[in-house]
Amino acid sequence: MKRLITAIIASFFVGSFALAETSVGIKASIANMDASGSHTTNSSSGASGGDAVNAAGNADFELASFFIERGGLDVNGINFSIGLDVIPFTAEVDKLGGGDGTDATVKVADVFTLYIQPTFNAANDTSVFLKAGYTQGDVEISDITRQATTAGTASTDGNTSKTLEGFMVGLGVQRNLDMGFLRLEATMTDFDEISHTNSNSKVVKADADMNMIGLLSLVPAICDAVNVPVVASGGVADSRGIAAALTLGASAVEIGTGFLRCPEAAISKTWADAIARTKPEDTIVTRAFSGRLGRSIRTKYAIASVSDEAPIPAPYPIQRNLTKAMRDNASKENNLDGMQAWAGQSSSLAQSIPAGELVDRLWKGAVELIN
Repeated sequence: MKRLITAIIASFFVGSFALAETSVGIKASIANMDASGSHTTNSSSGASGGDAVNAAGNADFELASFFIERGGLDVNGINFSIGLDVIPFTAEVDKLGGGDGTDATVKVADVFTLYIQPTFNAANDTSVFLKAGYTQGDVEISDITRQATTAGTASTDGNTSKTLEGFMVGLGVQRNLDMGFLRLEATMTDFDEISHTNSNSKVVKADADMNMIGLLSLVPAICDAVNVPVVASGGVADSRGIAAALTLGASAVEIGTGFLRCPEAAISKTWADAIARTKPEDTIVTRAFSGRLGRSIRTKYAIASVSDEAPIPAPYPIQRNLTKAMRDNASKENNLDGMQAWAGQSSSLAQSIPAGELVDRLWKGAVELIN
């Protein structure tokens, strides 16, 4: 979850005590915090890559701060002041909801602003001013809850905190008194971005990970729903699979792993031999190699990638680049555990014969079964 946080503060009362050119005061404010950005749903294996859901939300809260300000700095006839504004308390924004099913409690603490303020005389003891400055504060986001949506299941994530920096701008009006002044001002602060990852890496599940629908159920469902040719893919590696897919309504069949042992595929002997002995239960679906879902032989790396302690894979193609060195070295060393050893559930049916001969054999067998 990524949020760009903006705080709009309307200070309805500012009281101060002035000594020489230095003022010390207290400020009571009503603030509105807005959080906008997006979060990406994660897979059941802890992998990222689900739908990016845009989010926006805001909430009001009250706060008080103290300031010290030094004035009397004249630049080309304009009176400038420099000041420090400090919020010594923790302000809590309860349930900063976004309308996207995401809620969170936000706490803001240890906020300070260094600012510069040009002031312009208006009439009598009244003046108007602008202000701009640098703001820093600690933000803690807790009780992060995502409601069930089409992109995933309901979840409650852990806490996240970060020291945020931002730029403040504002304007206001000031009324000078015998012992100080009163101000009415409004400021807006744009903070930098804060990112959050599910604490258990397994809470929100993307549809692609959850709905691993078998080909025998998927093909007729799609054929009944569309009026275009349907190509069946996944788990087909011999004539029986081809005949079944065509009988269920498919117009053609795509075969992947079934061709990997053909000499034209030119994969390593280690990988090819592993495919020949891989049973359906010896495969696993993972994003750990490329950032996209793929079915792999259950190597040590593939199994480790879906453990609770494993980091969430980066999106494609970043994850693919991150694992490139490991995959290249594994290929050179014929180390199956580090290879991107893709393999379907019908891997053991793959034949080590030329691709042309395999196509001819598969098609003749399918025609015999259908007829």
